[in-house]
Amino acid sequence: MKRRGRGPLGLLFRAEWHVRGASIALRHHLATRDRPPPTGERPHPLILVGDHLHPRYNPGRLIRTAEVFGAAAVYLIDVPRFDPGMAAGALDHLPVRHFDSRQACFDALARDGYTLVMLSTPGGPTTEPLQTASLPARAALVLGNEGRGLDVTPDEGPGAQWGT
Repeated sequence: MKRRGRGPLGLLFRAEWHVRGASIALRHHLATRDRPPPTGERPHPLILVGDHLHPRYNPGRLIRTAEVFGAAAVYLIDVPRFDPGMAAGALDHLPVRHFDSRQACFDALARDGYTLVMLSTPGGPTTEPLQTASLPARAALVLGNEGRGLDVTPDEGPGAQWGT
């Protein structure tokens, strides 16, 4: 039995992987080009921050969830493009900002008066269940990667609250 990545099947697998990536890039470009920024006030000043999410499904789902809950915006850290089909039209109603680094995102949120709320798995640094936490009026919920979770140290988000 051959290992994945060698022989004709491996070549086919790698080609399919590159085609999928190109497809996401094209759909992202077509969905976001020349798009006017959404207008109007959002019901809640909450911002959802996706940190290093996998581009195929979860950024779009995060955007759709934020739009349903009336969040003010979605910030994506190190997610240069994503599959816009998963956002299901929420891009028309919700601003999405992209950041190259975690620090640039956290600085922008601090300038706008937001408090970071780091969401991690139970047992993280002084975590409190989100259901019982007292959230500030201008909260930015920071969610981590699907596989690794949130790999932020308390030093990277000074003054942040931690929740599960």
